[in-house]
Amino acid sequence: GQRDVIYNTPFASHDIRTTRQINDHAKKTPAQPDMILFSENEPAEARSLKYIGLDAQYFNASLIPHPDAPDSLSNLRQAGASAVANVEDIVKSQAQATNVSFWIDSAESAIAAEGQISQRYQVFLGPKDTQVLADHGLDRAIEYGWFPWIAKPLSAILHFFYAIVRNYGLAIVMLTVMVRGLMFPLGRKAAMNAQRMQELQPELKRINELYKDNMEKRAKAMQELYAKHNFKPLAGCLPMFIQLPIFIGLYRCLSVDISLRQQPLIPGIEWCSNLAAPDQLLDWSSWMPAFFAERGVGWLGPYFNILPMVTVLLFIVQQKMLMPKATDDQTRMTQNMMQVMTIFMGVLFFKVPSGLCIYFITSSLWSLVERKLVKRMTPPTSPALLAAGADGKGPDGKFPSKPSGNPKGSPGSRKRRGESEAAPPSKTASKMQELAKMLEKPAVKSATQRGSRKNRKRN
Repeated sequence: GQRDVIYNTPFASHDIRTTRQINDHAKKTPAQPDMILFSENEPAEARSLKYIGLDAQYFNASLIPHPDAPDSLSNLRQAGASAVANVEDIVKSQAQATNVSFWIDSAESAIAAEGQISQRYQVFLGPKDTQVLADHGLDRAIEYGWFPWIAKPLSAILHFFYAIVRNYGLAIVMLTVMVRGLMFPLGRKAAMNAQRMQELQPELKRINELYKDNMEKRAKAMQELYAKHNFKPLAGCLPMFIQLPIFIGLYRCLSVDISLRQQPLIPGIEWCSNLAAPDQLLDWSSWMPAFFAERGVGWLGPYFNILPMVTVLLFIVQQKMLMPKATDDQTRMTQNMMQVMTIFMGVLFFKVPSGLCIYFITSSLWSLVERKLVKRMTPPTSPALLAAGADGKGPDGKFPSKPSGNPKGSPGSRKRRGESEAAPPSKTASKMQELAKMLEKPAVKSATQRGSRKNRKRN
């Protein structure tokens, strides 16, 4: 959410309660709207805090022990998080922007007559700069996601590039190109696998038509087809799984870095003057419906942003280039659904920081160029091999007929003219002919088939 409650105990280490969790809890249990973080029934170490505070994307406000009273947040009675609003008035689309807060109860103490008890705390209010947070024991406040061991080094490299070019927009482009360049061997392998899959689509379609009522034979024919072409369908998935943590780490690195705040893409131009916010090309709040463009509550916000549109357009182009051509209605419907989902992603991406859009645009352009390079680097598949599928049929769906006589240009006619005899057929062609003969002969002949053959003999 835009504001979450974070806390750290020796028992559970760093933990977080998101805005949406606090909001949902208050709505489900209106009699006890506060979300209890820990209670007096838990062990003492679970009730001792290193810090507790409110966490936003780029700023943090936390309560921490005072250096002169390091145990001031130890052995507390309980703590909780609450929504600072009437949650019944908050619509679902605005739940992420709910104002939240926290509270703590210290343990009960007996005070002698005319005695007193004092407790000292510190309040941290500041930016989520890695060094500043570390100096106050709040370094865990920056959420790097599932792969912090990837996101943190990428953040350091981003700042290194910025020190060279003095522009975070260019630094993001350089970082994305560096990451995609290092991953080119994996990307090339995945792209080659996708291209070979696309080349095999006509043959797979013929197998599906031939064995549409026999799943076992269909699976066996597909396995033979993959073995014949030395194609492994799952080989293209491994590079994608390896790349995924890097992409997520890079995304998190860019989405939490306060250095991008108030940094322009092009110095001196008002458009895209804050890489930590949408690019804000045009203010359309005066002529767009309120539920779309009203400030704070509109789905798309008061500004039209061009970078998310470019991002989605490149995603669609990338889909058309990378996805194999649809060979049946089910595949076609799946691809249409994916295109609809991509357009829907454009709505979700509409208000993301422009720095992230630059990353997505650079990554998509790299993928398109990589695809073109892979096509040039991949050796072409034999046309004859593609023309005759795994079922031995030609492009017209029929088995090739044997030539009659010795037509001009055949091996027999050349032999009569004293020319050398043609080379014997390859092993692959021989295997395909054997497979074609095997498939041409049905395993079990029905009565209709036997009757039709008898009729042909009489005729």
